[in-house]
Amino acid sequence: LGGGSNRAWADPGMTNLAAGKTATATRSDFGGTPEKGVDGNRDGNFGNGSVFYENADPTPGATSYFYQVDLAQNSYVNRVQFLPRTDADQNVFGNFNISVFPDDGAGNPAAVPSFSQNYNSTYFSNSFATVDPGTAAPGGANGRFVRITRLDTNFWLTFAEMEVIGSSAPLQ
Repeated sequence: LGGGSNRAWADPGMTNLAAGKTATATRSDFGGTPEKGVDGNRDGNFGNGSVFYENADPTPGATSYFYQVDLAQNSYVNRVQFLPRTDADQNVFGNFNISVFPDDGAGNPAAVPSFSQNYNSTYFSNSFATVDPGTAAPGGANGRFVRITRLDTNFWLTFAEMEVIGSSAPLQ
């Protein structure tokens, strides 16, 4: 599942559901605000203004850091892919939980995700990360909110783009 960032793709009939949607995070630093991770711009050079950046607190017992995108409606998720920074190799892909939460009926994430899986640092390469929640359920993992949560106290979470590949209709 590793490889260069040129491996990011979408199957026919699917799009990047996250582009231009509302993103939130535990915090952001150095001007790398949450919306920059879903702006549709794959430019990984931080200096060009399209990279999300969050500094984590390495103190034991510190808050679990997360980044979440609201797809604005329940959708069918095939794949979640992260495109890296290109100006620095910070080895940030790994020791994460990725979850897809349906809408609870009030515009918030449901208490129980439709998909949730932990990934260790050996699962992802340094340069590109992708997971396939669509294989977890017929038609794809259904949800409105897609969240990545850091499971360790690495010092940061940064990427050029979080793409949620899927469709508003069940996947074939």
